[in-house]
Formats: sequence, C-alpha cells, structure tokens
Amino acid sequence: AKLIASCPNKIRIEGHSDNIPIKNKRFSSNFELSAARALSVLEYFTRIKGLPAGRFYAVGCGEYRPLFPNDTKEHRAKNRRVWIIFEGTPRWSRLNRIDIHGFTFKIKEFLR
Repeated sequence: AKLIASCPNKIRIEGHSDNIPIKNKRFSSNFELSAARALSVLEYFTRIKGLPAGRFYAVGCGEYRPLFPNDTKEHRAKNRRVWIIFEGTPRWSRLNRIDIHGFTFKIKEFLR
C-alpha cells in the first residue's frame, strides 16, 4: 500500500488459478475464482488501506496464464496467485526506498 500510494499510476490486479476445474456453491468456474481473488486484493487496498478506488481495476484470468505447467501439486500452487501491476511506467514521487515489516526495498527509476 505504501508503494502504491507513492506512485500515481493505475493499478491492475490480476487473479489467476490452476487448471483443476472448480464448481461449488461459491464459484462455478476458475474465472470466477480468479476474479474473486483479484477483487479481494482490490478491496483490501481501497477499504482497509484507504487508497482511491478509481486507481484500481481487477481482472480474472482463470487458468489461462500459468507460470508453470499444471503437472504437479507444487506447480499448481504457484499458478494460484494474484499479481499487482503498475500500468505504464511508474512515476515514483520522492521515494527511493520503502520499509515494510523490517524489510527495506530499494526503488529504482524505470526508463529515465
């Protein structure tokens, strides 16, 4: 949230799933599951962290953009994920590092 607040770019939140078909009372497809993952992250940033909702949009990708083949339990777990993507070239405002829970991240400018 600190990093997103420091940069005015639009934020795309992508939800992903593995390729095991889901069908239960809550989700009828992996698209719905992946969209719900993305929306829960979006709601965290807007409701809990108070960031402006107009900066965000959520996308459900289902099982169609895997990072790994869905051939093992471990690979399927890695394909169940959410990505937070800064649209365009991030424009950092006076921030060259950020401290989160005891970890320091150095921010580099992109495409000066």
